[in-house]
Amino acid sequence: MRKSISAILAAIILVVPFLWSTAANAASFIYGNNATNGTDYVFKIDASTFAVVDPYTNLTGLNGRGVVVVNGIMYYTNPGSGSVHSYNTATHTDNGVLFSIAGTSSLSAIAYDGTNFWVADYSGTNQAYQYTTTGTLLQTIHLANVVSDGRARVLFARGDDAAAD
Repeated sequence: MRKSISAILAAIILVVPFLWSTAANAASFIYGNNATNGTDYVFKIDASTFAVVDPYTNLTGLNGRGVVVVNGIMYYTNPGSGSVHSYNTATHTDNGVLFSIAGTSSLSAIAYDGTNFWVADYSGTNQAYQYTTTGTLLQTIHLANVVSDGRARVLFARGDDAAAD
């Protein structure tokens, strides 16, 4: 019994610092897309000081919207296309279009759920799309009661009225 408890405690002691460092690292930076109706750029912002620590300025498109960074690759959208673009943050290299979403002409929010992307349509269809990181469509959800200020489409709906295809 003592050996089992000792083994469990040892495992906890080894795992907790790893989990803590991973969680702390994940929240170290905030990425903000400009959405200024001009050349697209993204700022990497220190979450504790709010200082801009790295600007990414050679992105494709105008008037940026969504941005998410996964393992050093930034994925971003803009309202001028129906495409998700990728960017290498270490080398400051725009990799171009990763994939395009058929039937859309404008994208806004992008999120990463740990496995796949969720991308919101900005052209007024009230739809969001789940895509693999290689660009395979997994599902389309139709959002009811979408909250909007008349200028933006957002990736949430009030209530549980979303239905998946």
